[in-house]
Amino acid sequence: MGFNREGGIYLNLGYYQMKNHDSEPQKAYIAWYFIIAHELAHNNTLFHDENHALLCAGLSEKFLPQLMRLPEVRI
Repeated sequence: MGFNREGGIYLNLGYYQMKNHDSEPQKAYIAWYFIIAHELAHNNTLFHDENHALLCAGLSEKFLPQLMRLPEVRI
C-alpha cells in the first residue's frame, strides 16, 4: 500500500480499496498515517528491528491527536 523511495513516500488508494473492499477514504487516511510513520522510521533504519519499532511508535503517538481532530478522519 505504500513505499519509501528517494525521500518520497508513495500511497495507492486504488490498491487500498481493492485489498480492503472499502470505499471510505477516512479509513484509508488512517491506514496511510501508520504507513507513513512506518516508512519515515525507515529513513533512520533499514531493518524491522527494535529501533524501527520504537521510531514508528514514537511518530505514530506524536501526531495521532492532530490526525483525529480532522473532520474528514472521524469514523
